[in-house]
Amino acid sequence: MSVVDGAMKMTTLMHGYSSVKLSKIRQASENGTPITGEVRREIKGGFEVLIDGIRCFCPFSQIDLKKGREGGIYVGNSFEFKVLEFKENGRTIVLSRRAVLQEEKQLP
Repeated sequence: MSVVDGAMKMTTLMHGYSSVKLSKIRQASENGTPITGEVRREIKGGFEVLIDGIRCFCPFSQIDLKKGREGGIYVGNSFEFKVLEFKENGRTIVLSRRAVLQEEKQLP
């Protein structure tokens, strides 16, 4: 059971994650809307990002407008991300902060 928008809903676990939380990420992927995540740690090839407790991946090339190899300035901070890939029912989730920054840069 979980409470979403004040309503109790039956939830199932998919790969150990709540289906309600995964559906939030899936919707962001389908709609192209940004979603907030916390950069937890640097891992091989990029960063582990948590969104509602769900582990996601953000490649080094997608963390900033320039390649973000200085993990210390990102780790522990929360940012808006776009979901580039949502595969295998949430088993593979790839994020981009760069896409959000590029959109912000283009706004007048």
